[in-house]
Amino acid sequence: MVAMKHKLASLLLSIPLLLACRENDRESDLSPTPEPVSTEAAQPPVDPTATTATPTPTPSPTFFPQNVILPTVPVPTIEPNIGSIISKELAAAAIRMNSVRGLSSGTLVNRAFLSSMEFKDVMSDLLETSRSAIESDQLLYETLGLMEGEENLYDLTLTLNSEGVLGFFDLDKRTLYVVGDGGEVTPPLERTYVHEYVHHLQEATFDIGAKIDAAAENMDAVRALEAVAEGSASIATFIYINQFMSTEERDSSQPELPEVVREALDVIPYAAIRIFVFPFAEGVDFAVNLYQEGEGWDLVNEALEQPPVSTEQILHSEKYLEGEIPIPVEIPELGWILGEGWERVRTNRLGELFIRAWLETDFSSAEAATASTGWGGDAYSLFKGPDGQSLLVLLVVWDSIQDANEFFDTVQRHTEARTGIMWNDSQVAEDATAISLPGRTMYIERKDATTLMIVSPDSTYTETVRQAVAEQLNLD
Repeated sequence: MVAMKHKLASLLLSIPLLLACRENDRESDLSPTPEPVSTEAAQPPVDPTATTATPTPTPSPTFFPQNVILPTVPVPTIEPNIGSIISKELAAAAIRMNSVRGLSSGTLVNRAFLSSMEFKDVMSDLLETSRSAIESDQLLYETLGLMEGEENLYDLTLTLNSEGVLGFFDLDKRTLYVVGDGGEVTPPLERTYVHEYVHHLQEATFDIGAKIDAAAENMDAVRALEAVAEGSASIATFIYINQFMSTEERDSSQPELPEVVREALDVIPYAAIRIFVFPFAEGVDFAVNLYQEGEGWDLVNEALEQPPVSTEQILHSEKYLEGEIPIPVEIPELGWILGEGWERVRTNRLGELFIRAWLETDFSSAEAATASTGWGGDAYSLFKGPDGQSLLVLLVVWDSIQDANEFFDTVQRHTEARTGIMWNDSQVAEDATAISLPGRTMYIERKDATTLMIVSPDSTYTETVRQAVAEQLNLD
């Protein structure tokens, strides 16, 4: 699902939990015992273990946040704009969070408390700026066979963002929005407010918005940055609610998931939901690992100052700490060979997260993790034809030939499991195979540690595109 660069949000804990339940319902003939993805969202456990699905998971050290002694950081007085009593309560909450997080913005936070209807209107206006990107996402999901054209990803995304979140921080306007009519500071309001207040501190200290803008052409890097921001904000929120809320208040700070969100989750592509909750799941795992490794906020702050550049670095925090960066991959210009009426919709990066989420659809997490781990770098181009056809070219460079082979084999078994149709050896190239599906043809080829995948309307397009790519990239 496309990220909105303008916001960082507070997610209902129930959404990742529902995702885990949905994953547990999936069975694979190839892997009868799938491993669940992380189900912890804005609240990492007191004894977290590494929950990212990998072939050989390694437990994380126990997370014991230090008690906070107040006050430790100066904080400006928050302007009273929704009543003096509430304003004082939230000013006190902000002081506590400044101390928990060890940061101070030095500026007043702009904030807006909205009714549920007003919040939906604001979110709708914000999401409208990302409509074309969301429509491109839908075309990508449809091309990969992960979504049918009857559903509208934009409408489903709007439901998830307006009904499934309680607040967000607008990076452009540097304004904190929360659902609250101003009557009293309830546990959900306080929890959401302090979470979004952390985003205010992050933006003032690390200029997150500018970093997201700088990475805008690399969606995988944007997702990694959002994971750091949300993961670290979730740790701070976790410390806050455990030190400053009673058990009853903590329990009531996460309301029930609205039925309209449950209905949307039933039809949104699994991969889209998986990507949506990534910052609140693996993002939390990543931030916890850095918090533990640095025995406090120092390494977390470094990650916000010099953020990870790929979701691979989030899924494998050791790769971030070791400075392993993606291999540059470029897709050659192909529009000229497709003919009149074809247009390039997008050229971007999938990243390890997207590949893993794609293969987890109707497949086990463990096998999807094996197939996606070892990702070195990728690039893809997505095209739309004059009659609504689509064509996808994906080039992935892996860390080793074995990694390339695992992806090559798993994509075939995954497609066969979803469609019941078998792949056939391709006559186009050695170490290549193709499959004819309703409305599209899939082709995948491997050469050393590189895989090329083409999804097109028919074999004629596939052969034309494959030849052009091979000539320009010397794949033959």
